[in-house]
Amino acid sequence: LMFASLKYSNITGPINEHVYQLIDWAHKGAVASFVYGAIPMLAYNLFGRDANISKRLITKGFFSIHRNPFYTGLLSATGLITAQNIATNFATENPHYLSMSGLLLGALLFASGIDKARRNDEKGLEKKFGEQYREYMKKTPAYIPRLSNLFKRD
Repeated sequence: LMFASLKYSNITGPINEHVYQLIDWAHKGAVASFVYGAIPMLAYNLFGRDANISKRLITKGFFSIHRNPFYTGLLSATGLITAQNIATNFATENPHYLSMSGLLLGALLFASGIDKARRNDEKGLEKKFGEQYREYMKKTPAYIPRLSNLFKRD
């Protein structure tokens, strides 16, 4: 959301209208990804809660197609924001390759931190819910949505 005010004023070279559109779609996709991740967390009042506090295992809705909708949303948004900024940088007359490298490194470190947080959360959930959570992990991917799970009946 902090990128909502991004304008293309730093693009000084000749640029194809399609590049502007791709940059704009990456921005919209990043916002949509973040909202996608936040919806289930808000719906189940899970923000700021430790995984060990959960009283029941939530496996319906967003949680039926992947175990970590919030982390998936953050990772998708990060990837799209990174792509948007790299495209914007390439569109300038003098691209700054060092800043693009730093941006990629930062995105990779952020993704690594998100994955570590996911693993820690899942350890707590596995400890609390035991076999029920292990079965859920077998059926439900961590990040990539499995849409066929929406149509399964338990």
